[in-house]
Amino acid sequence: MADLKQMVRRQRLLADFGDFGQQSDDLDAVLMEACRLFGDALGTDLAKVMEIEANSQTLFVRASVGWQPGVVGALASRIRGTRIVARHREGGVGGSTTTRGEVLGSSII
Repeated sequence: MADLKQMVRRQRLLADFGDFGQQSDDLDAVLMEACRLFGDALGTDLAKVMEIEANSQTLFVRASVGWQPGVVGALASRIRGTRIVARHREGGVGGSTTTRGEVLGSSII
């Protein structure tokens, strides 16, 4: 559980994000700022926003921070039950595991 100092910092970052969102009409910029701020709040160098395609079980990256260039719009994942399965060239990332060249993620924030 986060201590009081961390909780206050996260609340400040959330307020900053709200301010940014109200001042911007560029959805891509808002999503990039979300990645930056929430990655910072969670203490991670990697963050991404994924969008599910209409009438599909496919997710694609809309915004990212800390990932290799070219991930946005190119990296796609599939929803398999309650898990997200992504194709990655490297091993598992974060709380994920690698199985036959696939990365299985079990948590979504």
